[in-house]
Amino acid sequence: MVRRILGLLAGLVTAVVVIWVVEYLGHQLFPPSTVMDPDDPASIAAHMDSLPLGALLAVPVAWCLGTFAGVLVAIRLLGGQRLLSAVVVGTVMAVAGAMMLLQISSPSW
Repeated sequence: MVRRILGLLAGLVTAVVVIWVVEYLGHQLFPPSTVMDPDDPASIAAHMDSLPLGALLAVPVAWCLGTFAGVLVAIRLLGGQRLLSAVVVGTVMAVAGAMMLLQISSPSW
């Protein structure tokens, strides 16, 4: 039981770290505007409309790579429970991604 919980936590931590690293690299390639006010939703929306395609793609790529890496780590650590670990890590990351999309204004693709 403890191994299962630690394996799932390791998968989730791996997913978050990979997402952070890829999004950090995206911010290095496409730095955010200094005129954007992070407390003003209208300013964030205007900034999102002015971003290049590469900057917009960095976020979904980060979340896909992070979730994939997290699932791989959880599967590796929980050998016999592959489906369960993949479903749990994938579901938690999907819920976290949905919460992020609801909280931060995003482009409507």
